Parts: sequence; C-alpha cells; structure tokens
Amino acid sequence: MPPQPPQDDSFVAGRDRMDLAMKLINKHPEIVTDQKDRAWAGTTTFWYKTSWYTLICSFPLSFYLTRLSAKNPKLQGKYMAYNTGLSSFALLFFLWGLWNQGKMEEEITKKYLSHYHIDQMRAMVQGTLAV
Repeated sequence: MPPQPPQDDSFVAGRDRMDLAMKLINKHPEIVTDQKDRAWAGTTTFWYKTSWYTLICSFPLSFYLTRLSAKNPKLQGKYMAYNTGLSSFALLFFLWGLWNQGKMEEEITKKYLSHYHIDQMRAMVQGTLAV
C-alpha cells in the first residue's frame, strides 16, 4: 500500500496555507534563497499591482468615453469601440496578472515552505519562533 498523506488539516495545501506562507515570505524575504526566484517574485508582484492599477484606471476612462459618445452621436460607434477595447484590455491584463501571481505564490510556497507545519508557520509570522 502506498504511503498516505497525513490526515491532519494543518498539512492541507490550501489557500490559507499559501496566504500564511506569503505573509511569512514578505516578513522574512531571506527564506527565498535563489536569486532567480526572488527576481521572479518581484517582477510578478510588480505586474500584478500594475494590472490592478490598469483595471481601476479603466473605470473613469470608460465613463468619459461613454459621456463622449452620448454628446456626439456621429462618433458614437467610434467611442463605444474604444470603450469596449479599453475595458477588454484592462480586464484581460488584470486576469493575466492575477493568474501569474497565483502561480508564483503556489510554486514559491511549495518550493520553500512545504516542509513546515502550518502551526510553525503561524508562530514564525507572529515572531514567536525563529526562522
């Protein structure tokens, strides 16, 4: 019979464990020892934040283009096409950033923190256990 994973809930690699692991990595960045992984995490986080800003900035621009199309019926199709393109780009860029951020968090967590018990990780985040 193949070895079975522990049935304890604290070993489940779920979203809570990844959130806790990313808090730990943000508090103690020296855990990530490989320079390529550090650079990858930094770049991915930058593009994730940029995608958020793009999505947020697209709302007032979309409102402005809708207002322009209402004011000028002759160019309504042109402004609505710009609005649709802008909204689609912002949404797709945001989803791409979100997907890359999730992928990076999962891989970094599995690579560097899979051997820690979740209670150990909580103690390290709180500062009651040394890294």
